[in-house]
Amino acid sequence: MVENLKDHPSYRDGTPIPNVTDAAEWGSLTTGAYCDYNNNPSNSDDYGRLYNAYAAISSTNIAPEGWHVPSFTELTELFNYVGEPTFPAG
Repeated sequence: MVENLKDHPSYRDGTPIPNVTDAAEWGSLTTGAYCDYNNNPSNSDDYGRLYNAYAAISSTNIAPEGWHVPSFTELTELFNYVGEPTFPAG
């Protein structure tokens, strides 16, 4: 993929993913949702959309055809290959 799913607020089957802008509601969700950085839709052009874990792991699949969200096993394999992330002191 070249870009984040900024223009794709739906699952692969076309089911819409709700845009949730209220922080309290976002924190209590048990279903998929997305929001924009600082709840400003124009930020999606620069940063893409932000999806919660429920959207990412949904069986209706958020990734476009030919792509998939990596499994825990795949992420572990990547981290083991690349090594632990390091961050500058600050």
